[in-house]
Amino acid sequence: MFRPIPLMESCRDRYGPIFSINMGSATVVMISDPCLAKGVITGDPETFRAGETNGLFRPVVGSHSILLLDGAEHMRHRKIMLPAFGGGHAQRFGDQVREIAEERIAGWQPGQRLKLRDEMEAISFESIMRVVFNDAAEGRHDRLRELIPEMMDRCDSPYTLIPWFRKSLAGLSPYARLMKVVRQVDEALYEAIDERRADPLLQLRDDVLSLLLRAQQEDGEGLGDRAIRDELLTLIMAGYETTTSALAWSFERLMRSPESMRRLTAELEQGKEDYLNAVVQETLRCRPVVPVVARRLRTPQEIAGYTLLAGTILMVSIYLVHNDPESYPEPERFRPERFLGGTPEQAAWIPFGGGVRRCLGASFAQLEMKVVLREVLTRVTLRASSQAPERVKRTRFTFAPAGDAEAEVEGLVSSATPLGRRRFSAAPDSGTVQA
Repeated sequence: MFRPIPLMESCRDRYGPIFSINMGSATVVMISDPCLAKGVITGDPETFRAGETNGLFRPVVGSHSILLLDGAEHMRHRKIMLPAFGGGHAQRFGDQVREIAEERIAGWQPGQRLKLRDEMEAISFESIMRVVFNDAAEGRHDRLRELIPEMMDRCDSPYTLIPWFRKSLAGLSPYARLMKVVRQVDEALYEAIDERRADPLLQLRDDVLSLLLRAQQEDGEGLGDRAIRDELLTLIMAGYETTTSALAWSFERLMRSPESMRRLTAELEQGKEDYLNAVVQETLRCRPVVPVVARRLRTPQEIAGYTLLAGTILMVSIYLVHNDPESYPEPERFRPERFLGGTPEQAAWIPFGGGVRRCLGASFAQLEMKVVLREVLTRVTLRASSQAPERVKRTRFTFAPAGDAEAEVEGLVSSATPLGRRRFSAAPDSGTVQA
């Protein structure tokens, strides 16, 4: 919980690419070899079950969340939501992100000190709200804009959701205070569901809420309000928390890599995308925001010469796979050049997981990162408040910069407006939370 990276690294150094960790109530098998990892995350979903490992999130996202579903029910929900993240929506999403970023950046002033993670959270949260509700009307969802970040802040303590600590203590425990906010979030979400159901334009809308309301299952029945609520909250939480941390890391790494920053800025001025793509991919490699993905075995399996029993929990360490020196020489260095000339090798680059649990919003997340990076770097120049690299810390459900990517605005770029209007192609669907 508190020193995950030193623990994973020391275990790999001592025991090799596969090792077990006693987690108190369970023993998990950690996998860091890229080929073994690929076999687990792309394995038969009837054997390698992901939903069964995500019970920690049940009190918040609910039992109908795609995070907790397995088998046919998981695939039905995934099929319902997939159209909202299709290529046909990418251009509109990119334009929305650009407008949101422009508005946020317009408030920055030379000499101002910023915690870029906070700034990126504001942009990412509003962006996912547009995907879910497609509604930019002033004040329409203000309650959710206040309550969901508060709810996420209350999840920051590692003790909040661990089953042993799910006690009320007369409403004073961290868990009880979290549940109070969750109930308020529920009220706002059910109100939004009722409002959209009565919307005469429901059949024409293509946001996530409308897709869920129109969806029919194989028996002809629609999704219940509880199932819709669970999927909405899951997508909002996953859709902004992970991208927030990924963008914060992008700036943290660039500000401490002057050559990469200069090259990226120069290529953006020329309207080129290749190096920008590489920066996004290298950021997600060296600073994956989701450190592990898990599967539970339904049947015995032999992996790397070990016979693992049914019920064994496998954890693929994304962090260790991405820092494998055989796949990435000098893995500690930030070198976007690694990714020039082709897409990353699938087994060794898995920031969005893989197989049928690959993140639904993978292409949107990369597109958002590209749009925001361009908007910021073509409008302002930034300098890190400290030259020392920021360490990795667990924030809520992700790995984030310990100093929140603190930076100073050195100045404004006079040519920002025309450059900021450039449109991006969607990132290849390479399949931030494991859905």
